[in-house]
Parts: sequence; structure tokens; C-alpha cells
Amino acid sequence: MFSGILKVVEIGNSRGVRIPSRLIQRYGIEDEIQLLETADGLLLRPVRSGKLSFEESFRQMAADSDSQAEAVSLEGTLVDGLEVEDWSSIAAATRRKRKKSVERRPR
Repeated sequence: MFSGILKVVEIGNSRGVRIPSRLIQRYGIEDEIQLLETADGLLLRPVRSGKLSFEESFRQMAADSDSQAEAVSLEGTLVDGLEVEDWSSIAAATRRKRKKSVERRPR
């Protein structure tokens, strides 16, 4: 983590700070950064497209313990409970319906 003092410099009619290049690279800062005023001070964030790459998504999920817990809770749901369904009652009901429809057919 970086901790340091940055000089405020004149940039045309404005003033700004120079961000060290290693931080620019680490946070993937390109053309813009977002400035947020918080109760603790100013916060700078890189502006990113809303879409994460697969690698970024996986990295973010791996670091998030809530996401890990959710993934574990979903484990085994891929079969959607079909393995525990009582198919014998469904099969019997289907046979009864077929038998009734055969009995009603005109000959």
C-alpha cells in the first residue's frame, strides 16, 4: 500500500497532483479517474468499464468470503432436485391418464 505526500502543482488554470506511475499501473488507470468526497477526505478511483473480464471476476469472487459461501451453498443444485423426485407417482398418474383416453376413444 502506498502512503506518502504528493505535491499540488499548477496545471494551466487548475491545480493537480501527480500520481506515481507504479500506482497508475497497479490500478489500471487510463484516461480518467473518479474523485469522491467522503467524510474522511478525498478518494480517487480508476474509471473502469462496468464489465469485468473472467479473470477479474474470478479474482474478485475468490477474495470475497460471501461469494465463496454462496458458491458452496449452491453446490449440488445442478441436478435441481430431480434425483429425489418420486417418479413412481408421476408414472402411475400418466398410466391412468393414458388408460382413460384409450377407453374414451370411439371404435
